[in-house]
Parts: sequence; C-alpha cells; structure tokens
Amino acid sequence: MRIYERRNEKGGFSCSYCWEQGHKINDCPTLKANYEQHVKGEAIDFSTHPMVLRYGWNTNLVRRQWEQNQVKAAKYYGTTPAAKAKKPRKKPTCGFCGSKSHTRRNCEAMSQFKYLYEQANLAYRKEFYDRIIVGLGFGAGALVEMWDYQGDHKVGIVEMLDPKTIGLGNLATYWGDYKTHLKWNAIIDGRKVPTPTYRSMFNWDIRQSETDLIGKAFSVANDGYSVGSIVSIVSPAPQVMSKEWFDGESEPIDYVMKKRTAQQLFSEFNHLIRRFYPHDDLDNKMISFKKTAGL
Repeated sequence: MRIYERRNEKGGFSCSYCWEQGHKINDCPTLKANYEQHVKGEAIDFSTHPMVLRYGWNTNLVRRQWEQNQVKAAKYYGTTPAAKAKKPRKKPTCGFCGSKSHTRRNCEAMSQFKYLYEQANLAYRKEFYDRIIVGLGFGAGALVEMWDYQGDHKVGIVEMLDPKTIGLGNLATYWGDYKTHLKWNAIIDGRKVPTPTYRSMFNWDIRQSETDLIGKAFSVANDGYSVGSIVSIVSPAPQVMSKEWFDGESEPIDYVMKKRTAQQLFSEFNHLIRRFYPHDDLDNKMISFKKTAGL
C-alpha cells in the first residue's frame, strides 16, 4: 500500500534560520554556534553561514537574520532556559477506535478488523491466482502483446511479477494511501517497459464473465492506451508460480492499522470486504466490529 511504501520518506521541513533541510530552528547547529560566539563576546563570522555559502546572501542580510532570531537562540541554547510548565498527563486513548480504556496494543476492534481484512484479502488473492495466474497464464516468462513507446502493438516477455503487491489494495481508491499498484515488468525489443501508471492494470471488478475479464484486466479501452498495457497473452508463463509461494506473500495491514483509525479503514475497505469475505458469518462479524469500534 502507498502508505507502507512511503514509510521511510523523511518530512520535507527546513530550518527558518539557515534554510538547511532536516532540522528546525530549535535544533539548528548554525544558530547554536552563532549564539555561543555571541555569549563569548566574539564577533560572529557570518561568512560561513549556509545562506551565504549556498545561496549567496550578503553577510549584512544574514546579520539581520541573526538579530531577528537572537531571542530565540537564547531560549533554545541559553544556560538557563525558561522552565516549561509540566502538562498534566493525558489519559491513554486508543488511536484506532478512540476508546479511553485501552490503547492500540490491546484493541479488540483492531483484532476484529484484521481478521475481516485478512480473510477477504486471502479470498481475493485466491481468486486472482486461480483466474489470472493459472487461468490466463500471467507471470514471469509469459509472452504478451503490449502497447510500446511508438503506440504500436508488439510482443514482449514478462520479466517479473511481485506477488507481494497483489491484494485488496489493488482495488482501493486510486490516489489514496491504501492503493497498491501491481508491480511487474516486461521486455520489448530488449527494452524494459514500465508498469502502466495512469491506468491501473487491475482496477476492475474481478467478478465478471471470463470473456470480459481479459479486456478489463489488461486495460484495453477504445478511447486510448498506455505504454505497457497488455492487449492479450500470446503464450502463458512456462512455469506457474507455486500456490504455496504465492500464499506466503501478503500486504502489510498491521503497519497500516497503526497509522489509521477504524473509521478511515472501514470507509475504504467496507465494500471490498463485503465483496470478498468468504464465510457465512460476515453480518455478525461486521455488527460486532462496528459496535466494538464505536462506528
């Protein structure tokens, strides 16, 4: 899912004093060094300031910047900073369901949602495996007819298919945090063709006739095309991905539940769970989850 894929991205904040990325003014090494020179009575050497070295600022402009932030420097780096009033400790609140009687660590609603999601996700992946991997022969080594860079149909070979990217997230809102784009690559004329981006290959209703399935699955449309979109499978993969290996890969729902609330996840996945949940007790499970989560 997109939220999981971006988990290691750093925030794009910068310091208002030196304009450097990765820290804020209350943790600025330049401001701290300038303040220490000021306290010692030394003349501050503004020629080494990042705004002079990197952006070509005049030292007089940087001096003015220092004068405007001198009070902040004393607050952040002075020897006797103002004591902060202790705030009363807030009562623990569950970030998932909002209850004040527990936290996410022992949230029953999280356990219930995880079960519903994982059962539906497994059912989706089973149907995907049966109809796309086995039924259509899609996988590494398959020969496929695709759109190329010149807008022509050419035969290419599928180089890679990542089973970790197959899950309910394939059908999530396109630009949302929960979208999972199926990752695969193909080679045409010795050149790697990227996975289609603006038209998702599997953004379709999987439960339809076999005749319509191929066209919907492989993004063919009368109103346009996308480089890398598959028109048809010319020859199936020479070796079908093993069911055990396929089932061993899954989407990171545990991580996502730690970052989003029950309401947010229910709003996105309610209809998908209802479509793919494979057991007869869905209504009772849903009623119990909604009650526990306060929805």
